[in-house]
Amino acid sequence: ENFGELRIKSNRANTMRIFDGQHRRRAIQDVLAELEQSGDGEHSEKLQELRNSSLTVVLYAESDILTLQQMFVDASKTKRIEAHTVVRFDQRDPFNLAAIWIADNSRMFRGRVDMERSSVGRTSEYLLAVNNLPNIIKALEAGPRRRVPKDVSDRNMLALEDLYARCRVWTDDFLPAAREEYEGLMSGDIPNSEIPRTRTRSFAYSAIVMRILAGVYFLWTSEGRDWRDLAKFIRAASLAHGSESGLLADAGLVNPDGRTLYSRRQEVDGAVLHIADAARKAAGA
Repeated sequence: ENFGELRIKSNRANTMRIFDGQHRRRAIQDVLAELEQSGDGEHSEKLQELRNSSLTVVLYAESDILTLQQMFVDASKTKRIEAHTVVRFDQRDPFNLAAIWIADNSRMFRGRVDMERSSVGRTSEYLLAVNNLPNIIKALEAGPRRRVPKDVSDRNMLALEDLYARCRVWTDDFLPAAREEYEGLMSGDIPNSEIPRTRTRSFAYSAIVMRILAGVYFLWTSEGRDWRDLAKFIRAASLAHGSESGLLADAGLVNPDGRTLYSRRQEVDGAVLHIADAARKAAGA
């Protein structure tokens, strides 16, 4: 008497994600692929039988979704899960929480963060993936350090609203002042459809560059300096593709082809220190 039909809408990628039962689902997929490739008549019959079979799925209603999500993240300590899923579900890390806050509330990033994938392609209209944001926020809070000190993490966890406020200043005030590419997105003068094209000629939309700008911002403001002076320096610099000139090339971050960036931590940290020093010299200090 309780039997009914459940209709589930698909997400943007027209897919459904399975959190529990991934191994069993993959085993079924592998068996089907093996039978398809065998070419054996007996296997063909078995394949047809499987294709006409159904699989029972039991769904449990649970009101405390945050607890379930956290349990799933905790389970990832024994089995690796996708980075963007950890960020979305983890309620114990202030930088993951701030990443979700930025994706939902920042005028600069709202609607421009991919929540379903761990990376964005050159043709994507997203600026970055949600799992790029925690490292950017860590640089914003601790600069070019190998690891964020536990006391910094704990302090932010106890004062999340303050962390969100600092993130908002960086995303919605500093970044638009620092680059016309960001200002155009904020004002609507640059539509999201222009993001892929801009990637082909500028590094402004690179997650690496955003992490560098966050680290430089930390060093600059921790010295009691006005971020507007730093924004003015960054805005005047070139972030265009090219290996012989430009701020990133001078910082040693551009590969020989001039179209890609070094992503190793030592190069990124070195670029943060170089740009911060160049900005100080430009400011006459």
